[in-house]
Amino acid sequence: MGEHPILVLDQLNVSYGESLILRDVNLTVPSGRVACLLGRNGVGKTTTLKTIVGLLRSTGGSVNFDGANVNRWAPEKRTKYGIGYVPQGRDIFPMLTVEENLMVGLQACSTGRGNGIPREIYDLFPVLKSMLGRAGGDLSGGQQQQLAIARALLGEPRLLLLDEPTEGIQPSVIQEIEQTIVRLKQQGTVSILLVEQYLEFAWRLADLYYVMEKGSIVSHGLTKDLDEATVKKHLTV
Repeated sequence: MGEHPILVLDQLNVSYGESLILRDVNLTVPSGRVACLLGRNGVGKTTTLKTIVGLLRSTGGSVNFDGANVNRWAPEKRTKYGIGYVPQGRDIFPMLTVEENLMVGLQACSTGRGNGIPREIYDLFPVLKSMLGRAGGDLSGGQQQQLAIARALLGEPRLLLLDEPTEGIQPSVIQEIEQTIVRLKQQGTVSILLVEQYLEFAWRLADLYYVMEKGSIVSHGLTKDLDEATVKKHLTV
C-alpha cells in the first residue's frame, strides 16, 4: 500500500455567482487510506465532493487525482479514471430492480470485465443478493445505501467519495456499512473520502480528518489525535 496521495486538492476555490463557496481548500487523501471531511451543515462539504467528481467547476486551484490534474475533465472521464461517488440521498434508480441498478454501475467499469456482477460484491453486501428482483424504491434507506455503494464499487474506483452514508439509517445498518468500509480498507485497493456528520462513525473509520468551516479547512490531522476541544469548537451544534 503506497503512501503517495491518490487525491490532492490544491488551493481549491469554487464560486456560485458572486459568492465564494470554497476558499483555498488544501486536502490530501493518501493512497489506500480513509480521510473524513467534517463540519456543520452548509459549510461546503458536499460542494467539495461535487467539485472532485466534476459536477461543479472550480474557479481556482486544482483537483489532482492519481498524478493527473483533472480540473477540465468531464465527470464521465473522472469516473472512468477511477473516481466513484455516492451522493447524499443515495441517488439510486427507484423504478429499476436492484440487479438493473447494479448493471448501471457495471457499465461504468473501464476494464470491461464482462457483464456479470462479480461475487465479491455479494460478499460485501449479502443483503443485495436476496433482493435482485426488487425495485430499488422498495428497499429500506439502509439497503438503498448499500446498493448505492455497491453500484459505485462496480466501476472499480480507486477513490470512493461517500457523502453522509449514515444519514437517516438505523444503527444496525450503520454497523453493516461500517464493516463494509473496514473490509474495503483492509483490501487496500480503494481510498475513501468520507463526508460525515456522525462523528463516532468517522472517528472509527478514518485515518485522517479535515474540518471545514465557511468553505475553508480550519483544522486537520490524524483522527487518533482529534481532541474534544477541536470537536467542540468546530463540530458541536
